[in-house]
Amino acid sequence: METIEVDVLICGGGMSGMSCANHATGAGAKVLVAEKQGHVGGSSAYSAGMLEHRVMLNAGIRYPIKIPDLYRLHAKRIKESSTRSKVWINTKVIKLLQQEPGVPGSRITSAILEHTSPDGTQTKLVQVNTRWVVLATGGFQGSSELKARYLSPGQDNLFMRSNSGSVGDSLRLATSIGANTSRGMATYYGHLLAAPLRQEDVSPKEYLPLAQFQSRRCLLLNERGKRFADETTGDEIINQHLAKQDNRRGFLIFNEETRLKYTTKALFPNSGDINRVEKARQRGYNVAQSQSLEGILQALGQWGVDIAQARQTIEQYNRRVGLGDRSIILDASVGRGGEPPKPLIEGDGPFCAMEVQPS
Repeated sequence: METIEVDVLICGGGMSGMSCANHATGAGAKVLVAEKQGHVGGSSAYSAGMLEHRVMLNAGIRYPIKIPDLYRLHAKRIKESSTRSKVWINTKVIKLLQQEPGVPGSRITSAILEHTSPDGTQTKLVQVNTRWVVLATGGFQGSSELKARYLSPGQDNLFMRSNSGSVGDSLRLATSIGANTSRGMATYYGHLLAAPLRQEDVSPKEYLPLAQFQSRRCLLLNERGKRFADETTGDEIINQHLAKQDNRRGFLIFNEETRLKYTTKALFPNSGDINRVEKARQRGYNVAQSQSLEGILQALGQWGVDIAQARQTIEQYNRRVGLGDRSIILDASVGRGGEPPKPLIEGDGPFCAMEVQPS
């Protein structure tokens, strides 16, 4: 078996791995990046290309960042550094070796890699001796087994809007040598998507245009016609609550002001200056508009929602939030993340409703 020596072995060639490698080579370390797929990029290749943080803005960093260009720049700097660093694609890290095998906490001294040549004709095992190992292989969204184990039963087929190559490689490698997991394994990042949507019907380029970011200004009901989470906490949070509802079906209801302000233009850099509601309608997903709430309720009924309960939910919400009637007990709290959505009052139309699903 071939043996090579490096200062840092980085498992995974996504944004974290490539950024880490770029920084380490700049500091004088000899680095090897091992990426199992045939390209670098990971899930960030599907992203809007931004971390809109005050520190970055103050430093003069503007958006959008072109992710493919950034990866090419990282790879160029790594390969051209004086440290003889490399980026290997089509390379799997199959085992970590410890100084004291089987002893939790014992230092990792090397790793066994399965490296396939660029043309795919030859595969060989390589032992990489290293001072440091960085696990940067993403999450486990591509593994049905791990999603069912860590998220909750029945979420093994949750719609995946990210890199399918992340199947828990780091998690398995780390736990195999005694590492523990955090208490936050059941949480994840995602967005509400227009529905009903099937994985095989869309390309990764459509994940952003079909995401619905307006939920803070909407009411979100389940099939039973009830609210089940505080909409103001944001769609990244209520997305996780929706994943635990019956059939994972949700229904956003909002007014014309919300539609115009939050669904017809880009809400943040590089998110796509498009009409999200109209795109969902054009794709054949469940979208309804009506001058009256009664018309919206009828549409919800056609989609399988309990109309009577939905009507009661809207009325009770309006009395509690709009009129301040504290005798009304809502199905879920509201306002923890900001100003509660405005009440939906008959006569203030037009109104809009659309089906959404978690991802």
